[in-house]
Amino acid sequence: MAGILIVYTVGYRVLRGRINQEKLQAFFLSRFMAVLPKKRMESIRLFEGLFLFFHRIGFGKKVIHVNLTLAFGKTKTDKEIKTLIRQIYRSTGATVADILYFTHISDDEIKDIFFIGTPDIYKEIKQKQTDSGIFILAYHFGNPLAVVYQGLIFSNVYGYFKMQFPLLDNVFEQIRNRFGKFTIIRTSDPGNGTLRVMRGLKQKGIVSIASDINIKNTDMFIPFFGTEASTGRGIYYFAIRSRCPVYTVSVLRTPDYRYRFDYRPLKYKPGANEKETSENIARAYFQQLEEMITLNPEQYMWIDRRWRTRPPGDNRNFYA
Repeated sequence: MAGILIVYTVGYRVLRGRINQEKLQAFFLSRFMAVLPKKRMESIRLFEGLFLFFHRIGFGKKVIHVNLTLAFGKTKTDKEIKTLIRQIYRSTGATVADILYFTHISDDEIKDIFFIGTPDIYKEIKQKQTDSGIFILAYHFGNPLAVVYQGLIFSNVYGYFKMQFPLLDNVFEQIRNRFGKFTIIRTSDPGNGTLRVMRGLKQKGIVSIASDINIKNTDMFIPFFGTEASTGRGIYYFAIRSRCPVYTVSVLRTPDYRYRFDYRPLKYKPGANEKETSENIARAYFQQLEEMITLNPEQYMWIDRRWRTRPPGDNRNFYA
């Protein structure tokens, strides 16, 4: 079955182009997983990881290698980094397989897969939501799309996303429709996304946003593993201007392929003005991310050209 799938998808990519090939792969894999015994899921995760490594996004190996060298070049050898790259592709394969798997399993199985690793903080957020909105900064870590599960454990939840891959957008919608009230606000909504985020917070909603990928047009750069990385200042203004409590959430995949939601309050020092406060929030946010990556580096999304945008005066191109 796996061999037939590879041949079919490779051929289709040549004939029709990459996007159509992605849709075809998703179609066959999702239907295959619908009837797949649980004991076979490990094989599918491994297959998908190898498929990604050798065919689907092989061009990304250079980007991942550059990112890992910038992050760990002083603490890991080149051989260790190459080993980590293979672990990252296997982890990515598990994520892709699980995303497709989520569209078919029962609600009881979904609730068994996801669990809260910080129950006390979860209860704290629930309590505070009775008085105000909650601003939650997420990460591209573990299984980023699993954040829609928050629609089952909280009420009135919003996700602020830049959906740029039609395949993932379609799968994401399928998962969202199963997971209770989870409203998607797209960054592409012309002049509307910002207003909807602020309205959601004002209505005591929970807004979940990830801000750990490269931003092209920005004046804000925060040290990330010792090298300045870009981030969007406007995202942190949501927290400042709404005056809502700020938390972070990470979705860590455990060895038994369950997903643990860890919530943490984001502690930062208010600055003299909005600009300074936004930078303090961003530093605290990235500090938490560094701590998580150091413990489980293979679960982070290293495919992003994280250090591509440089501060004024820095002309380095790490990805040339």
